[in-house]
Amino acid sequence: MDAALRLLRLAAALAVLSAVAAPLAAQSKEDDGKEKDKPRRDSDSSLSSSDSSGERQTLAQRRKAAAAEREREAAKNSANNQQGGSAPSGGREGKAGRGGSGSSATRGGESGLGPVSMTFDRNAAILSHSAADPSEVGMSFVAKEGNEFWTAIRLDSFDPLNVDRFVFTLGYPKDILEPVGVDDAMIAGGLTEPPTVGVFPRAGLFSYEAALDRPMLVSPGPLLYIRWRPLRAAPLSQLPFAAIRGEYPGLFLGERDLLGSPQEADDGVTALDFSVLPRDPETLDELDDAAAFDFGFFEKYGGVRLSLEGPSQTPRAGEAFYVDLVLDNRSNSSLDAISARIEYDPDVLTILDADFDNGITLGVNIHDGPFAADFPFPYHIQNQVDASLGRITYRKGTDRPDQMRGRRGTIARIYALATAPTTATSMRFTFAEIDGYPSTAATFVGDDVLGDPAAKGDGVADLSFPILNAPAGAAVAAR
Repeated sequence: MDAALRLLRLAAALAVLSAVAAPLAAQSKEDDGKEKDKPRRDSDSSLSSSDSSGERQTLAQRRKAAAAEREREAAKNSANNQQGGSAPSGGREGKAGRGGSGSSATRGGESGLGPVSMTFDRNAAILSHSAADPSEVGMSFVAKEGNEFWTAIRLDSFDPLNVDRFVFTLGYPKDILEPVGVDDAMIAGGLTEPPTVGVFPRAGLFSYEAALDRPMLVSPGPLLYIRWRPLRAAPLSQLPFAAIRGEYPGLFLGERDLLGSPQEADDGVTALDFSVLPRDPETLDELDDAAAFDFGFFEKYGGVRLSLEGPSQTPRAGEAFYVDLVLDNRSNSSLDAISARIEYDPDVLTILDADFDNGITLGVNIHDGPFAADFPFPYHIQNQVDASLGRITYRKGTDRPDQMRGRRGTIARIYALATAPTTATSMRFTFAEIDGYPSTAATFVGDDVLGDPAAKGDGVADLSFPILNAPAGAAVAAR
């Protein structure tokens, strides 16, 4: 009886092994055939052509290496099974990547008794933003103040893709660059209608959308080029992909996004890092703020500033006005959280509730909704006005510290009503300790990056202004 049971188990193991090995061998032949028949396409753009023979050779080498790895893995599993491993009761089925079927290799499961499925997705595709010159692809791009330059939106994939819609949006630092032109000749021949190109200077967004009446085979390489004009010199900055109206960048076939993982809506894209050198080489050292300190590759600590700016004109008693909370990170420091405690005199000022499109709307708030595009802090921690104490508490955080580099602008607006005249009233930052951290701070992984990291209580600019008497006969609103 034991001998018969062992024979049955051995037969089951051989059957499973045959079922796994056959598709692997067939996929290997299919890969070889695709390499021979793969369409070749050269860009006829005069700007640059990145579909070079070196790149094609690299892709072919990667495919052959992947096929060889699968054969080695199958042979290894076959040897393990022949040495006494038993077949599993079932395996996970290999999933297909976006745009076509995937192939699977096998490895030992947790028990070590047999193979489980591991997916090799040969259809994974990446949309990258890079320098237009193929020799600079994958590098941080360096431009020069006053000299326009081109960047490329490239498709990086193993094989050409069938696509019927292109959608992407780029964020750009509006105080450093502006987009001035587009060259989409590489895909224009397949478009039935002109593409929709949008530039939103206030938000610092550039968008491109094009639809085709039928699928078009798109080869790896540049899809289109964008021309930029540098507005000023700046150290390391970034041109990232972004979402607009809730839609993430993608290459689509019907409703299926062909980029990255099918489970992630916002993956499958890579951003471009760039710097803009000044016209005068002698001013190069002035790019980096003296209070910013380097700690490794592309990491800086310090030089961040918070300031209160306004009002645009001296308010009178009974008049409403606003003051801006301004974040300045032109020192390019790493930054993942800010907090501000601002104190004011409640006897002469009343803070007005303004929370349209805010992340926090409970109670009385200062207004940050309109500034989220420029400073995309996704974590809204505290936005509270305490009228009895004359105190504003504001805290936000992000898991993308790179998005806050090289930026200066309003992050929140404080709307106020002047209720009594005075020769001078102030709105000032305070640094009381809360759970071991100052109430006003800019931090990166808990470290101080506000002003000089070695100095406490610096890196801020308070505000003081008078309130004039109300015009004769004017009624002053009660607090």
